[in-house]
Amino acid sequence: MLPRLESIKQARQKIGLTQQKLASLTGVSTSMINQIESGRCQPSYATARKIFEVLWSLESQSAMKAGDICSKEIVKLKTSDTLNDAIKKMQDLSISQVPVFEGTEVMGVVTEDGIVKHLIDNDETQRKKIRLSEIMDPRPPL
Repeated sequence: MLPRLESIKQARQKIGLTQQKLASLTGVSTSMINQIESGRCQPSYATARKIFEVLWSLESQSAMKAGDICSKEIVKLKTSDTLNDAIKKMQDLSISQVPVFEGTEVMGVVTEDGIVKHLIDNDETQRKKIRLSEIMDPRPPL
């Protein structure tokens, strides 16, 4: 079942398409597109279907996908890194948590809250010796 004809204009404008361009892509006259959008004309099912298929195709091409905005480089630490390494990396990048890996497997996560607990109990020399494998939080659900 096709959407309501009244949605054609909104869909066309959403993807930044002119009536003329939509007409040329569908093989329908610009006048016909105008009349359909204004409600003065009821197109055949085949014509309406052709218009919606073009709109859906263009809409899916222009839709933003998670891959367009996600970070390509994952900030991570190793289980053998120290508490000091974690503090420095998190401060440098202004982030509040970092996953801890062993090879390609996530082993746990280091968070600001977790670090604060260990800052209270340990001085700087100890922080350089404490491995993340000893203090990291459990692995988050994946």
